[in-house]
Amino acid sequence: MTAGLVVSVMGNRVIDGSFDSLTALGVIPIVFLALTGQIGELVVFLFPAYARILRRFSPDLALIATDITETILSTIAIAGILVFPDIAGWIMLGYVWIGLALSPIPDLADEFYGESLAAADTSETLVFNTSVDSLLAFTGFVIFSPLGALLAGIDVIVVFACNIVLSLVGASLRWRSRSIYPIPAPRENVDIDDYALTGVRVPLGQFFAELFKSGAASPLLSAIIGIATACSGSLFFIWVSRLANNPAHGMAITLICFGLGATIGPQLARISVKVASTRRLLQGLGLAGALAAGSFAVLTSILDVTYGVAVVFVGLMAVLSRARMSLLTTYRQTTFKGEKFRRIMSWSYAFGAGGTIVGIQCATILNVTEYPAATLTLAAVCWLGVALVVTPTSNR
Repeated sequence: MTAGLVVSVMGNRVIDGSFDSLTALGVIPIVFLALTGQIGELVVFLFPAYARILRRFSPDLALIATDITETILSTIAIAGILVFPDIAGWIMLGYVWIGLALSPIPDLADEFYGESLAAADTSETLVFNTSVDSLLAFTGFVIFSPLGALLAGIDVIVVFACNIVLSLVGASLRWRSRSIYPIPAPRENVDIDDYALTGVRVPLGQFFAELFKSGAASPLLSAIIGIATACSGSLFFIWVSRLANNPAHGMAITLICFGLGATIGPQLARISVKVASTRRLLQGLGLAGALAAGSFAVLTSILDVTYGVAVVFVGLMAVLSRARMSLLTTYRQTTFKGEKFRRIMSWSYAFGAGGTIVGIQCATILNVTEYPAATLTLAAVCWLGVALVVTPTSNR
């Protein structure tokens, strides 16, 4: 399953890198990049509904169906470009928007698989999460997102052709994995008592307690993190890429640096849990994020920052945010199970989406693509707030 997940996500990263590059080149207006990010987060609000549906199906079958659908959509996109070559950029935008409806499926399948693994051996959960996170980051952001960014300047048809090949390979690998080790539907993989609340109205007090008092897994914390990460996300990457002589090449290198940081981050988390508690690690990562974002905000205010310095900052923030993501994902999967896991996991995504939408709006209003200092200051404040949240000390 892991190999299939990585391969098919490669295709998505090619599309994402191409979309970002076309925006940096001015083919797609920046407003649509911001709008796409917000639509994507609105889809994440539906994670509770997606999770309730997908728990009835094997993650294998859900992911295979997703790959086949993406193959069909890419084929239609190629046909559209051949007939209407002058609107290739808009066809890319349409594909991305339609594909947003499929985007929760891989994330939820990964979560359910991690929960299933935690039920069998909790010690292996962090290993699984950090390995998958690093693999996805390296292959997606170091190799295939930059590849998509470069191919966008050559021919968008090639971008969709790559996505078709990678989606088909991913589906084949998942089918082979399913024939060797089929993964049951999440609901079939736990005792029926774990789902005692299914179909029962949860008391309002209990619901809010789970939302706001679940320690490191609190959806409220996810919302704050969403704001912080959005402030140094795709819109900020536009500013960084335009510091280079060639924005398309600049975007490719920016994505590579982000990918390298995102590859290192999960492994840093994996090593760090051996020497420090989860509480200390999460607080330390929050403080480091606040210090990095705040320092770079000051730097951009008083100096003409070079492209090289900017991409180093992108890589550093990727290390910190991805290390924290791996820790939070593992904490959630090993601490909760059954219906409670589904609620907290899906609402964490939903609240994180809300925070991301707020962050994108703030980045747009503060004009991060031209003047990033104010937006990065907001990110620093959010990371500081994350560091001050008290989290459980019993998990290592």
